[in-house]
Amino acid sequence: MIQFTVLLLWAISLLGYLDGYNGFFRKLLRIPRPKVLQIGFLPGSQIPNSFYEPFLDTLRDEFDTPLNVTYLPYFPQEPLQNNTIIIGHSLGGFFGLLYCIMDQSRNINNVKGCVLLNSHFNERYKMPYLGVKQHKLKVPVLILLNRDDDKLPLVKALDDYELSIKRKDNNKRYIVNNGNHTSSFTREMEIESVCWQIRNFVSFFKM
Repeated sequence: MIQFTVLLLWAISLLGYLDGYNGFFRKLLRIPRPKVLQIGFLPGSQIPNSFYEPFLDTLRDEFDTPLNVTYLPYFPQEPLQNNTIIIGHSLGGFFGLLYCIMDQSRNINNVKGCVLLNSHFNERYKMPYLGVKQHKLKVPVLILLNRDDDKLPLVKALDDYELSIKRKDNNKRYIVNNGNHTSSFTREMEIESVCWQIRNFVSFFKM
């Protein structure tokens, strides 16, 4: 029993020792660190973070690359890690766009892409709130809209799509799904479909 305990302690110490030198040998042999995709998630207004957990769990399972999810506040803005994809739902999508704009304007370039869920640019102010000029945003943006959205009428959200087509903006991708304003986070089939669309978007633009 004593021998087993000593052996176990030795093994734990060895693992700790090797782990401590892992970074050194990586640099010495120029081995790149394993890629981790950072997800900066902004929930809809007055919706608790826990509401999105089933969706985010499915999103993690969809990717081979590890995902590190961070819930971001609307303001003040928090610093973003490199290789971050912003995902925002509803009002969170608008503030997600502001994160992208700030990252771009400061030439930080930590944001690699953005996903708007039941949210939009509102460029021509079809809804009674602030808008964002989509053609000024350089990073790829995926806009996922739902046909029966009772908060964001589809016809108004697609006004941005019409502008995007006229400009031949290949960095903006629009997809219309079935569902309402929140069903993409509550209905299993919709969750799986949306997560698959996000993964394809990330893969296509090689983020």
